Amino acid sequence: MKRIFLLLFVLASLYTPAIFAQAPPPVLPSKDAQEAPYLQHRELPAFNIQLLDSATDFNTYDIPKGKPIVIMNFMPDCEHCQKLIEKLLKGMDTLKNIRFYLISPMEIADIRKFANKFHIDQYKNIVIGRDKNGFGPSFYMIRFVPFLALYDKNKNLVESFENSVEVKTLAAAAKKKGIPTTEKKALGR
Repeated sequence: MKRIFLLLFVLASLYTPAIFAQAPPPVLPSKDAQEAPYLQHRELPAFNIQLLDSATDFNTYDIPKGKPIVIMNFMPDCEHCQKLIEKLLKGMDTLKNIRFYLISPMEIADIRKFANKFHIDQYKNIVIGRDKNGFGPSFYMIRFVPFLALYDKNKNLVESFENSVEVKTLAAAAKKKGIPTTEKKALGR
């Protein structure tokens, strides 16, 4: 009896690691993921951004046409997001004609700390706030942050970037579509 039990134990030991060692099947993007809403509807959608004062909601419908727009989905505590905003701010002379809208689903207090850390209020072409309805993650089907969507001066999608983007790449994407990236006039929203 002991031999049978020992034999069963040894056989189970041999087969168990093989069962668990198998790699799971690869997760392929679904048809829906390949056809994310922002790829189907290429015009900038209207959605609310809660501004840092916590009382004011700004709707993207009110963004005037005429200048390119970047919607940047981020998390305040994300290292990649912090590194990207540092790069973008250092290259702002090249990107100063682009309107940036930084949105996060996190609490407004955390977003405010992020804005203060990077002195976002010093940049007239940057608006930062909370995506309190979670529009960004569902519309853009965001898997990783930072996620940027570049729209042209007519609010039509040009290109999107996941994880990060170089200043020169963003500027080149804007230029490819005939969008000027620098302007001598005063900036305004």
